[in-house]
Amino acid sequence: MTLKYYKQNDYWKKYLSFLPKNYQENYVEPEESFWNWEKTKVHYDFKYSESNNVNVILLHGAGGNGRILSLLGNALFENGINYFAPDNLGYGLTQVNKMDFDYYDWVNLINEFTNFIIKKHKKPVVLFGMSVGGMLAYQVVAKNKKVSGLIASTLIDPSDEETMIHISKNKLLGKYGLKFIKTFASIFDSLRLPVKWVCKIELMSLNPTFSKIFIKDKLAGGTKLSMKFLRTFSDYKPEISFKEFDLCPVLLVHPEKDDWTPFRLSERIFNQLKGEKEFHLLSECGHAPIEEPGIFEMEKHIVEFINNKILPVANNVYKK
Repeated sequence: MTLKYYKQNDYWKKYLSFLPKNYQENYVEPEESFWNWEKTKVHYDFKYSESNNVNVILLHGAGGNGRILSLLGNALFENGINYFAPDNLGYGLTQVNKMDFDYYDWVNLINEFTNFIIKKHKKPVVLFGMSVGGMLAYQVVAKNKKVSGLIASTLIDPSDEETMIHISKNKLLGKYGLKFIKTFASIFDSLRLPVKWVCKIELMSLNPTFSKIFIKDKLAGGTKLSMKFLRTFSDYKPEISFKEFDLCPVLLVHPEKDDWTPFRLSERIFNQLKGEKEFHLLSECGHAPIEEPGIFEMEKHIVEFINNKILPVANNVYKK
């Protein structure tokens, strides 16, 4: 099986032009590698310096991939923060061993990848989830229990009916579609549909051109999801409830003008969290926070969060 790399594919470069000028000028392509997980070759981008004291794992949602998130991760590296951006099952350049994976596999893969990074580098790890990746980050932190911090752009509860109605392609699908799929799981689990048919991926950005490019990207918004994945996504229960969660500090950086997952959906979960937490709305940003000034606010809040809330405590734990 021949391994493929983003350096052999130019499509991702289309996203660069939508970022602020200095993000474009300062962007340096990351290193690429593969990690073996249950006969699957997981592709990930990364930038690492031994002198940096924290590692951030960037998690995409149900439409992105690690290379797209590396466009934001580059700014973190410029601030002395290492990053790793894996392509989860069904996305990017990860070579999946089986196509009948479910959402539990997503959680388990990222959990084991997190353990891999912790063991290899012995530095504090923060999970940063974008879009649905925000809840994925929460679920992995609750399962892993060794993560030093959690950052999310959204926190949506897939078991909440209003949330599923809002993120699904239409109300009918969100309210009745999943119930139907669950009732007849043996029939529909193997059915794979384009992401754009099951969710409002056209609301990925405030910029329609960005969204169109995203939807046509076969390594991101142009991929397909199985009904088994969607069913298990809505069924998954985190190992620690929101009201009991106090494993690590939490930062929510939610786009102010997110029409896909409005702030009120994330706020419900955020308000329940028991431990140390803070949130900021990103000015003038849509679901994918690429607009100014919000993208600069996000960078500032993340760097401050890591420097003030993560490193002073975590470095004592991860001393070599």
